[in-house]
Amino acid sequence: MADESVIPDRFIPALRWVLVVIVLLVIGFGISDSFREGKTATGWLYVAIFIVVFAIAVKWHAISEAFVRWRQKMAWILVALGFGGALALGIAIGGLLLRGGPLGTIPQSGGRITWSFDQPGDNYFLNIGRLGDQELRVVGFQAHGKNTSTDPISEFSGFIRSDLTNVQRQVYLLAQDPNNVNRPPLGPQMMLPTLPDETYGIPGLADFDISTHDKPFTEIGKDGEPLSEFLRKFGAFTLILKYDGATIERHFTIEQIKAQAALLEKQTSPLSTTAPRVTRKPTAAPVPTFPFMVPSPPTAPPPTDTQPPPKG
Repeated sequence: MADESVIPDRFIPALRWVLVVIVLLVIGFGISDSFREGKTATGWLYVAIFIVVFAIAVKWHAISEAFVRWRQKMAWILVALGFGGALALGIAIGGLLLRGGPLGTIPQSGGRITWSFDQPGDNYFLNIGRLGDQELRVVGFQAHGKNTSTDPISEFSGFIRSDLTNVQRQVYLLAQDPNNVNRPPLGPQMMLPTLPDETYGIPGLADFDISTHDKPFTEIGKDGEPLSEFLRKFGAFTLILKYDGATIERHFTIEQIKAQAALLEKQTSPLSTTAPRVTRKPTAAPVPTFPFMVPSPPTAPPPTDTQPPPKG
């Protein structure tokens, strides 16, 4: 009766089985992430490496027996196959370790700060707006952070750097001003973009925000630049933050920027989508609206029956 056990019961064969599974799993991540990011050439390279490693693993005994029979003839072939397997392992592991590679989308450590852009789901990392039917405008980079420790962070700095031109844009901390007398009567205190050196730092367990927009408000249709111009002049970029004596880097691709713009486009243009929605009948009774939404019609002068006095 043939041995049907999945894992070999000897150490060396079992070790070889584990290594093969790990290598194929890492390469599989590379295939998935490459095609998801639109890197087709890299994805197919990972597919080819996967096939080579899988074939070597499946035909290992046949290769070994052939090596015994034709040792001298097969020596160079096996050396080449072994080199290919080592190269595949190096590329796969390198993709896990190097920033910006095919596996670069795996969440990275941000030290004791957790960042919104590292969390799963649709997290906005750009401040994008629009006025009416105008083109979307990119106002700047934005993110939410959380100091997960009880110790404050006194030294903090950062900027975003364009892949196209190496141009840098300063990162500000959004901070409260205790001397600000312009606090809204029915709302929270306005958060002011401030250079990190001009703050007391990030307290322990604090939630905070960062931004590259240097104003506490956004003038819709005026601030920022059209999306097409941003992609042409700034494009993909890298966020570089320095704190805790370390440098944290995150890369944001053109595909990620376009995906975020498409999501905002969908959310701000509901009538242009095919999503089901409730609409009013043309005969529906009118309802009161805010006074500033519909201008009041001009008041007509009251009618009068008096006649002007005759002349002379």
